[in-house]
Amino acid sequence: MKCSLFLTISPIIILAISVWSASCLEVRVQSSLEKDLTVTSQQKKILDKFRKRVQHRLTNEFMKHDLYLIRYLRAKNFDIRNAEEMLVTSLAWRKQNRIDTIHDEDWTKFKKQYPYYLSQYDKEGKPVLYLHPAAWDLRKIAISNDAKQFQRYIDKAIDESWLKVYEYQSKYENVTQGVLLVNMKGYNVVQHACLQCIPIILRGILTYERYYPGLAHKIFLINTPSTFEPLLQVIRGALSPPTEKALLIYGMSKGEWSPILQKYFDMDQIPEELGGTFQTEFKALVVDRVPHNYMKEDIYLLKFLRYKNFDIPEAEKFLMQVLQWRKENKMDTIGEEDWSDMKQKFMYNLQMRDRDVLYFNVESMDLRQTVIQGGDRRFLRYVDGALEESCGLVRTLGEKYQNVTRGHLIVNGKGYNLIQHGCLRCIPSLLRIVLSYEQHWPECVDPPGIFVPLLDAIKPLLSPSTSQALTVLGPNKKTNLEALLKFMDIDEIPVEFGGRKILDNSQSDYDENFTY
Repeated sequence: MKCSLFLTISPIIILAISVWSASCLEVRVQSSLEKDLTVTSQQKKILDKFRKRVQHRLTNEFMKHDLYLIRYLRAKNFDIRNAEEMLVTSLAWRKQNRIDTIHDEDWTKFKKQYPYYLSQYDKEGKPVLYLHPAAWDLRKIAISNDAKQFQRYIDKAIDESWLKVYEYQSKYENVTQGVLLVNMKGYNVVQHACLQCIPIILRGILTYERYYPGLAHKIFLINTPSTFEPLLQVIRGALSPPTEKALLIYGMSKGEWSPILQKYFDMDQIPEELGGTFQTEFKALVVDRVPHNYMKEDIYLLKFLRYKNFDIPEAEKFLMQVLQWRKENKMDTIGEEDWSDMKQKFMYNLQMRDRDVLYFNVESMDLRQTVIQGGDRRFLRYVDGALEESCGLVRTLGEKYQNVTRGHLIVNGKGYNLIQHGCLRCIPSLLRIVLSYEQHWPECVDPPGIFVPLLDAIKPLLSPSTSQALTVLGPNKKTNLEALLKFMDIDEIPVEFGGRKILDNSQSDYDENFTY
């Protein structure tokens, strides 16, 4: 009969063996510790032998812990030779990639754009790594010069979680693994599953499997949309059996996943957007001062944090200024005003499919005449209304499809001329539009390609994120179409740019039953 033992890991958990009539008394605890801390007598002998073979290679104190060594044995089914090879490879990787000093490097840039949280814990005290992919634009980083360094940032996050487990184990003596909690709300194929994104995702998984075996007790994917399925099939192919067993995937129904989270976590450790009461520092600071529920969402608040480089006092100040401006300018009711005169002169089109698109055709707009006739202030408010409507639609699409966080702004520059659109009287109005967008709707709409004569005047007013999103295209229809096809289906691209979308004289092309 097999005899099960506990490793001597703390004064609380003592190796206990009682021989009783050719049978063994098995010592157990009612938690996930059992799996990690219980071994058979034969496995204990293998562990002792394994320790003797590798202890001269172990460079850090936490590596000498039985908990560390047994992970490699379990990953290789207690085959000492294969476990030693895996451990030696891991140690070489740590040395080659300077993992022991990775946390001393300056990661400010990535923390601002790709935040993660490691301050929560489950009911058994296991640390929780919390991610919200909606805040991560993987495509943006994947096609940039920082892609390689970003992969190192992923290594840092995994290693930080690994070290957090050992920190908790040394303090509380009952922690052997961590938990990964991912809120998939806001996932979309363009930003998270592009061809350039997949290698980054797979590399992160392989790093975990090769160098941090058995770290995760559970991996929760919450609010997972059906569009994630193709990427999931790719990911499953890279997972080891223990990791796949730890993976728990739940759809968009709160009734499906809420009881599960409450089973594993106390309410004050469940993020507020998942029905708990846990809040980030910034959210806790401002949540009681915003007038609408959508403003309490992480996706909304993160835009202000990113705009101010995650400087919390500056982000708070910025948000309060926006709220004051909205109140003074009655933005909540701007859509109820009569804009029939403006719509005749400055028609715009809103369409919704994969993403909200706000479309302006310059050729039909005589800005100079409007300014000369004293209609510039009304025109500017009309544009504010268009931006407000577009951002409202972004929120509506986000609630309906769970994968929309921004819209597109497309300006057809055909017909642009300096007299009607670039005159000295026109430029202040155009600059005011740019400033209004930057100051009141951070990261709501990705800006359009714009006209070269005005570009130099406008660019100094743009935030880095807006400037990066700005695409300038010339009159070549083929080039324009190729650029737009990266973000939109051909059926949704206006015919003026080589697409199939015919825009009529109506203001919008979305379901009017939607509210925002």
